[in-house]
Amino acid sequence: MPNRQRRLNQGEEAEYRRCLQEMQAEGIDVGELDPAPEHPSALDIIAVGGLASFIFNLPSGLAGYAIYVRLVPRKSGLILPEQCEITTKFDDQIVLECFDPGGPDCRLGQCRHQKSEVLNDRFPLIFHRRGQMVEGVILATGLKPIPNNYLQGMTVPSRLTFWDQFGNESGMEAELYVDRSTKPRPKWVRPKNSLRGPAGISEMNEPVVVATDLGFAKKGRNYALDLDVPIAFIEKRRTGNDAKAEALTLIGDVKGRDVIIVDDEVDTGGSIAQAAEVVKKNGARDIYLAFIHPIFSRSAVQRLAELPIKHILTTDTVPFPVAKMKPLEGRITILSIAPLLGEVIRRAHQGRSVGEMFNE
Repeated sequence: MPNRQRRLNQGEEAEYRRCLQEMQAEGIDVGELDPAPEHPSALDIIAVGGLASFIFNLPSGLAGYAIYVRLVPRKSGLILPEQCEITTKFDDQIVLECFDPGGPDCRLGQCRHQKSEVLNDRFPLIFHRRGQMVEGVILATGLKPIPNNYLQGMTVPSRLTFWDQFGNESGMEAELYVDRSTKPRPKWVRPKNSLRGPAGISEMNEPVVVATDLGFAKKGRNYALDLDVPIAFIEKRRTGNDAKAEALTLIGDVKGRDVIIVDDEVDTGGSIAQAAEVVKKNGARDIYLAFIHPIFSRSAVQRLAELPIKHILTTDTVPFPVAKMKPLEGRITILSIAPLLGEVIRRAHQGRSVGEMFNE
């Protein structure tokens, strides 16, 4: 029985045509290039307009997105393994929110929906038959605020893109209603002795914040917003049936830049080691590490000492013996959280907002 070559998906075909064009540019005769074939989309995407899909101010000053979509497959067996991508003209780093699986509902700024109405945590979406409709709202946060030229009641053009199990792309343009009814809260000016960088660290060269995984993306964006620098993400994907088989890729640009890897805690140091390796492979200059809780179990300190990290910034939320830090001597700064806790106690005693300290 003769072997039949499967048809290239859109990504493979684009790469194939790019290679042919490069060969043509080098003077190699590859014949006449056929026009790129049109691939009918396997998925119909309908974004509900009007007030159902909108962009709005978050208290932090970032932009929130609520987009109501209907997804209808044109064939059975279609799978959308991953969340969609949302982009606008002014922000291409919009991340879908992750919600507490045990919570009764999903909240983002002024939006509150029942879990059954939100698509964010329902991926992978599996369509067992043609025409099977799935609908719900997608909630996301952008890195950038709504530009001033978009006034209340205007619309923002956006694009939603989904990929199926074969890597084929389906996308659509959507107009998002601008809702400025919620005003960003004024930022609390933190005292100079709070959790801000030590004076001993030299100025950085085009710094970029890097989140160790997509689950830390929202908090990583807050770091980037406070520092007024771009952000990149480490993406982990399973490459087989083995749960430990992971491929690490970098979303964002770190080439020739100083990198600030951020996380909430360091336990064994495995994720940090992977992140440092990935950013170095992608051309990062100096690497800095910032995290809150130094758990430092097993050989974490020794592992960090062997990484190409210029400086480490953490806090004293977890007590540990000074002798344990010997391998990191001269490369680690430990900040006290006492001023922060003192401010919390003072505000609680005075009946003032504690959330205001964290721009919440």
